[in-house]
Order: sequence, then structure tokens, then C-alpha cells
Amino acid sequence: MARVALFSFKAIIDPDGNLAGPAIRPFEMARALAGRGHEVQLLEPESARGPAPESTVGAGVTLSRWRPGRSLSPFVRDAQVAILPQELVGSFTDFGPVPRVVDLFDPHFVSCLFNQGAHFDAERAFYYAGKIHDLARALREGDLFLCAGRRQRLFYLGMLQLLGRVNPETIREIDRLIRVVPLAAPEGAPEAGPPLIRGVHCASDAPIVLWSSGIYPYLDADILLDAFLRLRTELPSAQLLFAGADNPTAPEMREGYRALRSRVERESIQGIHFHPWLPYEERGRIYHEVDVAVALSPPHLETELCFRHRIVDLLWGGVPVVVAGGNDLGEWTAREGAARILGEFEAGALARILREILAERGDRDAMSRAARAMAEGPLSWDRIVEPIDEFCRDPRPAPDLAAPHLAASLRSVLRIPLKNYRGLLNRARISYHVRGGLAGMLLRRGRG
Repeated sequence: MARVALFSFKAIIDPDGNLAGPAIRPFEMARALAGRGHEVQLLEPESARGPAPESTVGAGVTLSRWRPGRSLSPFVRDAQVAILPQELVGSFTDFGPVPRVVDLFDPHFVSCLFNQGAHFDAERAFYYAGKIHDLARALREGDLFLCAGRRQRLFYLGMLQLLGRVNPETIREIDRLIRVVPLAAPEGAPEAGPPLIRGVHCASDAPIVLWSSGIYPYLDADILLDAFLRLRTELPSAQLLFAGADNPTAPEMREGYRALRSRVERESIQGIHFHPWLPYEERGRIYHEVDVAVALSPPHLETELCFRHRIVDLLWGGVPVVVAGGNDLGEWTAREGAARILGEFEAGALARILREILAERGDRDAMSRAARAMAEGPLSWDRIVEPIDEFCRDPRPAPDLAAPHLAASLRSVLRIPLKNYRGLLNRARISYHVRGGLAGMLLRRGRG
């Protein structure tokens, strides 16, 4: 068994008990690894509030804090494996002999292009350039990389080859370099509780459609509103519930949330309910009250690469779901019978699918059983964590990084020099406008 230092880029649990998407993965991963006998230290930023340092968040898991801006190296001195998101690789001044597992399941550098909005000024361009720079360093220095699915694996393999990490030392054991470790569902089934919506804000037998997410720029809640208006013409009792649309941990979705509420009020759309973000341990209550959920984003690169936690959580809740196609999780859930894919991204098509699901109780029950089967089987944390457990039982540096002559040769040709961020920022503000915008900035970063 191994001593594992597992780093979270976000706070694990806030004072209200909320746990948002970026923290759920390290939280559940730590508990799953501890369940396999490893000794796990789960580390969150010191700026986080909530449980005191050195508290226990599960059997075999100790929660501690790291200070942003300080080296994280002291936290791995007694560890045998370090697991961290790509953003934190640059925070280590010296790993020593500790193998690094870099988690790339969330291609945030893609979604941030949408989150920045239409006004992509010099400051935002610099933020994006920093994300790309962090990613390049992580890909150069990691010993094992985790991705969420087949599309992501090919996406990152292309980058790894460009940086020289796919080479004669790694090609014969490419699974020792990159493994598929998607998001997984918690153990057990969600518990019911006192009603939140059904029989409280609507009739006890009303058909309820759920949107269980923030209103992020790369998603599309308006198509659901348009579809719901059509659905109500044939099913006047239908209700639409937005749960957690005002996610307090995600400032990038506040504008979308305000725009959504403004439209509902302006058009006096009936049957719409907004429920606040639920604490992590209570969120399953909502799944007992809804008939079908919608988790959609338009066809674009973020949709193709994503592996949405909200969809995995809906499967855990046994909720039939309508998903976007063109990504691994959406296609997988549809094959298993737990979801329907919206093939044509159009409100009328979505309304038809929702009407069909709501009309047939037997079909809904079959989709619900298929969803729970996925959560309890291939998407259980005990199953998903196997590649990490395998690495922790035999932690070794990547073969090319363990070969000094090869690593030195590759670095001399491919290494992107690190820059002083503060000094570069002032130059970036000028050069972004004067010398060709973001593309020119990124090229100049690469040249050093």
C-alpha cells in the first residue's frame, strides 16, 4: 500500500456543506483509494473555509491545507505518490523521487474560452496563455496522466507526442503513460427526504423536468426553455426545475443565471421553479422528485471533450436524462439505455423527446434501472479507481523521465522556457493589441 498526497485545486467542503464539481473528484477519489488500503492525505487550498486542518473526511483520509503561492514540495516528502491537477504542477519546486500522477480529466483550458465571454481582452488572453503554459509543463513533467475517455485520450496523446513524451521509451507501454479514469458515482443510492418541490410548489402528480447545473456559458439552458414552452401546450401540468442554477462556487455562471431568470419573468413563463444549491450529502433528495433531466450543450469542442459530473450524478440518482451527442459519456449512456441523445440541437426535437419519455412510465422505469446499473457497475468509484490503485501499488517514474540521456535530449529541443508571470503581464497588455493578439502572444511565449 502507498502513502498518497492527493491535491485539490478547489476547497473540498464549504461551511454550508456544499461541494462543487471540481472538488468532488479528488474527494471521492481519496475515499476510494483509502478503501483499497492506501493512506491518503487530501489537500485543499488554505484559503478554503470549513473543516479544520488535519481533520478526517473518511476512513483512511486526512484533510490538510496548502498555501497558494508557496511550494507544495513539503507535502510530498513523506509520500510515495502525488496526485494533482495540471494547474498545480508548477507549484512544486522539487518533487524528488516521488512519481507524479497528473489529472487531466477536466480540459478547463477549453471551457475557459467560453467562460471568458465575447470580450477576450489582454487580461483574459493572458489568463488563457497561462493555462496553456501550465498544461505544457504538466505534460512534460508527469509520470502518469489521467483522462476521462477515448476522445480525451487521443487529444492528450497528440499533445504528448508534440512535447516528445511519446518516444521509444514510452511507446511500448503507453498505458503506463496515460490511463482512462473518468468520473464515477458515489457508493449506494441517494436517500429520499421531505419533499422539496413535488406537493409543495406543484401538484404531487405533476411531471417534472430537471436542469441540475449552473448556467455556464458553454451550456444552453435557453433551448430547454423553448422546448418547455412547446411541451406545456400538450402537457399543461409539466413543471421545469432548475436546481443549483445559482451555484455560489462558480462566478462565471452568474450572468447566465441572471439572464435566464430575467427571461422567465419577462415572458411570464409558468411552471418554472428555482431551487438553491443543495449540500452534497443532501443533493440526492431532488432525484426522487423528478421524472427526467436535461444536460445539454451545443455542438462544439468543449462538448466533444467533456465528461460531465452532473450526468454521472443523475445516473447515480436513477434519473432518465436527455444528453448531447458527440461525446463519450453521452454515447455510452445512450447505448446502455439510460439516456436519449438529442441528435438535432433544436427545441422542437427536444420537446418531442421529453414528451415521449414522460408519456411512457414503463420506458422511464427501464431508463432509471439502466442508469442505476451504470452507477453501481462500470461507473462506480471502486471500479474507476483501479488504474490509480495499480500505479500506487507499483509507483515508478515514467520510463523516459527515468532515462536521463533521453530526457535531457528532449528537453533541450522541446522545453518551453518558464517566464516570470508578473513581468510578462505588462508586456502582454501591450503586445496583445499591437502585435497580433493571442496567437502572437502564445508564439512569443513558446520562443521564450
